[in-house]
Amino acid sequence: MPRSRKWIPLERAGVRLQPQLSPVDARTWQALYERYRAAKPQIVAGMYSPPPTPAQQFATLWQQPDGTAEYRFEVQTMRSWCNQLFETEEARAFFGSFALHAALSPDDAGGGQFAWLFLGTVQDCGVSIVKGGMHHVSIALARSLQARGGESRTNATVKQIVIRDGKAVGVHLADGTEIQVGRLLASNVDPRHLTLDLLGEEQVGATVAEKIRQYEWGDSFFTIYAALDGPPEYKAGPEPSQAGYVHAAGASLEDLSRVFTQCRSGMLPAAPMIGIVNESVVDPGRAPAGKALMKFVAHYMPYRVTGDATGRITHTNWDEIKDEYADYLIDYLTESFTPNLKQRIVKRVAQSPVDLERRITSAVHGTHQHGAFLRYQTAGMPPSRRWGSTGPRCPTSISAARGAIRAQASAWGRAGTPRRSSVPIYSSTSRRRPGPALADRCRRRCLASEQRDRRTTGSCSWR
Repeated sequence: MPRSRKWIPLERAGVRLQPQLSPVDARTWQALYERYRAAKPQIVAGMYSPPPTPAQQFATLWQQPDGTAEYRFEVQTMRSWCNQLFETEEARAFFGSFALHAALSPDDAGGGQFAWLFLGTVQDCGVSIVKGGMHHVSIALARSLQARGGESRTNATVKQIVIRDGKAVGVHLADGTEIQVGRLLASNVDPRHLTLDLLGEEQVGATVAEKIRQYEWGDSFFTIYAALDGPPEYKAGPEPSQAGYVHAAGASLEDLSRVFTQCRSGMLPAAPMIGIVNESVVDPGRAPAGKALMKFVAHYMPYRVTGDATGRITHTNWDEIKDEYADYLIDYLTESFTPNLKQRIVKRVAQSPVDLERRITSAVHGTHQHGAFLRYQTAGMPPSRRWGSTGPRCPTSISAARGAIRAQASAWGRAGTPRRSSVPIYSSTSRRRPGPALADRCRRRCLASEQRDRRTTGSCSWR
């Protein structure tokens, strides 16, 4: 399944599924996608609203005639959801694999709804590739800020948020510079780094600090970056070679479950799901003509290795074993999915969970989600009631006359919907007071975009 903007009608997508899966499974997905389209306005609105408290959520469900069924769907495991809806094991493994994007195993709560939401969103909108690389998004955002009188600083590591008289008044940089805050100080770092490092226990209190120390991070990634002297070939045929993104995974839910059993017991998985990312096939400027620049993302790894399910690796220190394990994964992909991969690679670099954590402060344990997707630490269940929600009992911000700390980490969103994230720490010279009108404008633009897409493309799929 590539990440590109190549659209085909939904009806044709259903036909394409039939020879490989079954007419029943094709119709089932069409019905699920229509359910997603009907729910999309509420999903978009939820992205621009604070997550409800558990009491608010249950009160809403209780008022709905099908509230108990909706709650079941919210907490249903991916295995239960797939077994309930799809008749072939291939369909169950394919549709269920999208729950792995939240590090949800076949038996983790919420995996069914997340798989539906993730795949519904991708079929509806596609997953765009940024021309020239993802760093161009940051560059565009910086230019937008600068055009409005803002300032961006690079290589300016924040060491501490400055609190005076209970107010956030600025930030201390690692080089000793202090930047004064105008009206707002915002952070998108992980909750542990924000709470314990940038604020400190003396500011948040012992109770909040202890809860943050108990925060769970989830399963880790292992990534291989590779330069190839030619395009990869797939056992599945020529079509995957034109894809920007392919799931290389086991053929059953049990195969996916085994990955998590091995990973969560500290073992190096023998057959992890690997995201084969070949963005150069969609964005040719990333590699010379006839060559390829690829990334292989293994879902998932133990942060602390205690054993090996491959039968080839004896040590447990990531710095000692990462290249050996990368060799194993390349052999596994070559044997199972891409027969010419190993001979095509001219250079590769492996990044273990420890490497990812070293490179990115907020990639704690080599994760990318700022925390495990667990019912008791998502949506209206942040580590402390002071963080992540709004209202008189759960303020989102620690407000002050001159400054405020936006205490919202990316993992604290509405369960089963795209999670909201805050923005990087910045200092703005603007004196304009933000308000609910901004969120209203965002919602209107999203809904207008949806209506425009319907007029121009109709129901569509991606491939």
